[in-house]
Amino acid sequence: MGALPPGAGEPFAETVRDGLRMDWAWPGMPLGETIDMAKFLVDTQINFTRFMPGDAIVGGPVEIAALTKHEGFKWVERKHYYPPELNPTIHGGE
Repeated sequence: MGALPPGAGEPFAETVRDGLRMDWAWPGMPLGETIDMAKFLVDTQINFTRFMPGDAIVGGPVEIAALTKHEGFKWVERKHYYPPELNPTIHGGE
């Protein structure tokens, strides 16, 4: 493959970027897939920044919640800093 002519680099790069773009979510996407996509994107960002020079700017425990029209706010994954018996609906306690 030969070199690009002067001034052709940016238009070529934009053509490649356009070919790689996709919608990450769409109307009617199942909630489970939407949650999986969000977790994937967060994990990808955490792992990407891990290899960048300097201090880590992303990381730590990840909490995930869903917000829907019919169920409202609902935790999907959450860190817990208290005994399980204080949250019986999540841990099945008494």
